[in-house]
Amino acid sequence: MKRILLVLVLPFFCFISSAQLGSTIYVNGKNILGPCGDTLTLRGVNYAPYNWGWSPTQLRISNIAQSGANCVRLVWYKNPASGTPTTVYTNLTYLDSALSKCIQNNMIPIVDLHDLTCTNVPANLTTLATWFIAPGVKSLINKYKHSIILNIANECLYVSWASNPTTAQSTFVSTYSAIVNSIRSNGITVPIMIDAPDCGQSIDVLTAIGPTLQTADPNHNLIFSAHAYWYAYANNDSLTMLTKINNALAANIPLVLGEIANTQDDAQMCQYALNYKALLNICKAKKVGWLAWSWDNDGCASRQITTAGSVTSLTTYGQEILNNSGFGLLTNPPSKSMYLEHDACKISIRAFHEGLYNSVDHKMNTALLNSGIGTSTLLADSITLHLKANTSPYQTIYSKKLAWQTNGWMDDWLPLGITGTNSFYALCHRNGLETWSSSAQQVRTTLRYDFTSNANKAMGNNQIYLENGVYGMYSGDVNQDDVIDVFDYLLMEPDIVNGNFGYLASDINGDGVVDIFDYILIEINIILGQGAWHL
Repeated sequence: MKRILLVLVLPFFCFISSAQLGSTIYVNGKNILGPCGDTLTLRGVNYAPYNWGWSPTQLRISNIAQSGANCVRLVWYKNPASGTPTTVYTNLTYLDSALSKCIQNNMIPIVDLHDLTCTNVPANLTTLATWFIAPGVKSLINKYKHSIILNIANECLYVSWASNPTTAQSTFVSTYSAIVNSIRSNGITVPIMIDAPDCGQSIDVLTAIGPTLQTADPNHNLIFSAHAYWYAYANNDSLTMLTKINNALAANIPLVLGEIANTQDDAQMCQYALNYKALLNICKAKKVGWLAWSWDNDGCASRQITTAGSVTSLTTYGQEILNNSGFGLLTNPPSKSMYLEHDACKISIRAFHEGLYNSVDHKMNTALLNSGIGTSTLLADSITLHLKANTSPYQTIYSKKLAWQTNGWMDDWLPLGITGTNSFYALCHRNGLETWSSSAQQVRTTLRYDFTSNANKAMGNNQIYLENGVYGMYSGDVNQDDVIDVFDYLLMEPDIVNGNFGYLASDINGDGVVDIFDYILIEINIILGQGAWHL
C-alpha cells in the first residue's frame, strides 16, 4: 500500500488568451466576451451625458438602465463642444461619475471621442487619440478596465469617399494601427472600437480591413462598428443590408452597429426615413449588437428615444426601441455582463462519489438529509474545491466548501482575479480520495468540467467505474491521508460495532448510519491500497 504521486506536468492548451480572460472584455473571432468568458451581444443606446444642454443634474444613466440596455455609448470630447462648459472636459470627475453610474447599473460604458465626426485628416486623428493615454484618462480606464470599451473616434476618415480609395484605405489601416499600438504600449488592454470610414457607414471597408487591423493589435482585442445611416449606402433595402452584415460576419470580425436610427440627415435634419426595423430584426437573427441613436438631446426630436430623458417619456421611435415585440430592449433584453451582475464569475464542476452513488436513480444519495442536516432532497453532501497552481510547488490559490448536488454538479462564484488562471481542480470530500483534474484548466465561466464522463478526466485515471459511461471518486479515505487502507477500517470499526448514526466520515454510503454495508463498499479499495494521484 502506498500513496501514488504524479510527477510529470501535463501540457494544457487553450484558444482563449488568458491575458484577456479575467481582466477585461475581450474578443474571440467574431464573439465579444465578458471578463468571465460569457458571450455578450452589445445592445444599448447612445447618450451624451453632459453635452447639448448640459446641466450638473442631467446625468441619466439610471434612467437608461430601465431600458434593459446592457451598454451605453457615451459621447465625449477631448475639446469642448459648442455650448458646453470647458470645465466639463478638463475635470475628469464628470467622466468618472458617468462611468461609475454605468457600472453601478450593470451596463458596459463605451467611451466615444466625438471631436472629429465626419472629418478626414489622419494627423488630427492621431493627435486626438493621445487623450486616451493622458495620465488622468489612463487611470480611469484602468479603474474600470474589467468593463470599459474605448471608441477611438466617431466616424473619422474617408475611404470610399476619398479621391483615391486604395491609398485612403491604406492610410486608414496604418493610422489606426499606429494609434492602437500606442495605446497598447501604455499598458491599456481593454477592447478598442474602430468606426467604419465615410461617416461610419462603410461596413464593406471594415469587412475588408478588419482582420488586418485585428492582427496588427498586439492584444487582438478590437471591435468594429458601422453606423447604419444606409438610406443610399444600402439603398434602404433589407436584403442589401443583410448581405453586407453576412459578409462582415463571414470575415470573422466582432461587429456592432454603433449607431442605428429611424431617420438620416442630409440637406435637412431627419430628411430620410430609414428602414431600421428590418435592420434590427436582421441583427436579432444574426446576433449582431447595436446601439440606438440617441437617448435624448438630438437635433432631430423624432430621432430621440425619449423627450425628457426618462422611460416614462418615450417617443414613437423610443417605443419601438424598447418595446417592439421582435427586437425591443425590454421585450428581448440582452444578457448583462456576468461580472457586472454578480461581481464574480461562475464555474460548474461535476463529480460523483463511489459510496454515495446510486445506479438505480443514477445520482447520489442525500447524505446530508439522511444525517439530519437540512431539508433539501437535491443536495448530496458538501465538498471542498481547491484551485491549485499549475507550476511547482502547486500551491492552493483558492479554496471553498461547496454544496454538492445529487446530480453531481457543484457551482461556485469566483473573484475576478482567479478567472483566467490555469489551475488544477482538486476535490476533497470527508471520506473520498482527493481527486485532481487530469490537467490544468483555464478558469472561466464557459467551462463546465465533468469528471464523471471518463476516468481520464481525473489525474492518473484515478476514478472508479460506476456504470456505463459514469465514473466517480474512490471512497473510504476516512482519515484523509490519501490512501485507503486498514487504518481507515480501524476508524470505522467502532462506529459499526456501536451502530453510530449521524454525519460521520465513516458513513460511506450516506444513509445516516455506519454499518457493515459501509465496510463492504471500501473493502476492495483497502485490498488494493487505492491511493490518491496529485502533484
